[in-house]
Amino acid sequence: MQKAHLGCAEVLLAHGDVNVNFVDDQGHTIIAHAVQDLADSNAANAIAQAEFLVQRKNADVTIKDAKGRQALHLLAHTFAPKLKNDFVNSVRD
Repeated sequence: MQKAHLGCAEVLLAHGDVNVNFVDDQGHTIIAHAVQDLADSNAANAIAQAEFLVQRKNADVTIKDAKGRQALHLLAHTFAPKLKNDFVNSVRD
């Protein structure tokens, strides 16, 4: 669901036979990709995508990838560098 194509995703996901918990070759599901995209896209839209997947399509956030990480781990990993930089900058000020 990159580039804010939530409308297109809704149409595709409306079909009953779409598996939102499909795992790619790295063990990532669509919710894992959505979480990782939070850092690269409009945060409000990315949050809407994640909410849509979890609340309306029952995406499983507990599925682990090939490295044993769940969506929450990926979220923390995605934002850790930014949080670290923000913290260091706040200490310097």
